[in-house]
Amino acid sequence: MKKTFIYLLITICLGSTSLAQNLPYKNKKLSPEVRARDLISRMTLDEKLMQMQCIWNKKSTIFTNGEFDEAKAQKEFQYGLGEIARINESGAPSSSGLHPKQAAILYNKVQHFFVEKTRLGIPVMVHEEGLHGQQTQDATNYPVPIGLASSWNENLVTEIYTNVAQEIKARGGQQVLAPVVDIVRDPRWGRTEETMGEDPFLISRLAVAQVKAYQGNSVYLDKDHVAATLKHFGVHGQSEGGNNTGPSNINERLAKEIFFKSFKAAIEQAAPMNVMSSYNDLWGKPAHANKKLLTDILRNEYGFKGVIVSDYGGVSNLKNENNITPSLEEAGYMAFKAGIDIELPDPESFTGLKEYVKAGKISIAEINNTVTRILINKFRTGLFDDPYVDPERASTSISK
Repeated sequence: MKKTFIYLLITICLGSTSLAQNLPYKNKKLSPEVRARDLISRMTLDEKLMQMQCIWNKKSTIFTNGEFDEAKAQKEFQYGLGEIARINESGAPSSSGLHPKQAAILYNKVQHFFVEKTRLGIPVMVHEEGLHGQQTQDATNYPVPIGLASSWNENLVTEIYTNVAQEIKARGGQQVLAPVVDIVRDPRWGRTEETMGEDPFLISRLAVAQVKAYQGNSVYLDKDHVAATLKHFGVHGQSEGGNNTGPSNINERLAKEIFFKSFKAAIEQAAPMNVMSSYNDLWGKPAHANKKLLTDILRNEYGFKGVIVSDYGGVSNLKNENNITPSLEEAGYMAFKAGIDIELPDPESFTGLKEYVKAGKISIAEINNTVTRILINKFRTGLFDDPYVDPERASTSISK
């Protein structure tokens, strides 16, 4: 009798394991969209909301002395996490960075927790900076974008950013916060060097080349490609007085004919997986709270289907800098309603979204639509099917 019970118990356990392995969201033969819809149907509200958050300054919630701390992670992130910013920086943004092999080893430890120790095993996305090479120690450094743009050479741009994508992916990054496709029309602006200049046609062509170089041409990205992020929508490059984050006093016609042209071209011809909102005010409202900009134009008119990410601190700025709301929680609500899908780089305002769901001001359908987009990107980057990286490959990935 005892043997029979043990046999039945083993059979049930094996059956459960087999069932878990055959869940639709774990089947890589299905499309990312089908897998995301299946997974979202299995998630709790808490698990969904955590996919809309990221950590950067708050890496201390999972690291101790630069090393991954599973006990801390279990306490803070039992419901998972959407993104981690710049894993190569280890413990804090001020750190000098890790050798590629060290970064890859650390990434694998972090990813193992989210894949193996959370209820649904949803991997975490790691994003990196890569405007002209990964922004970290021991990475290949190329000329700044405005210098590269002066070549008017699409093939050269393709070659360079293909290499950048390979280096980032080898260390554990799946998303790059690039390219910058802003049109700059005021040389006083302090971010001119990260743009590709003032010509909408040139920037449109190079934007398409960069996105394709980062992402490749497949639905599922391979081990050499990462998700691109167009920056910064919109009219970031002609702010009042040339001041970064200053308002942009540009009418809608001029915005669409000049400043949005490169974004529209990249979306239509290269399908970037992400777009980042800008810091400035446009048409009397900050971009991060501007539904006309992010939803009416970017999504509905231009047909963007990917994830809209905030610029660093852009959501909390609605309270701290723009002063259009008295609370961080309402700032998160305003940004979400405008079209922001995920708050970067730390959870400051989106942490209050649950209360708005409870109050009926945000519907479950809205949350589901947002998180589905985030999950589709995670499926497309291969996180669910091959979440780990080879540290030895990372150490030899630097271009010579």
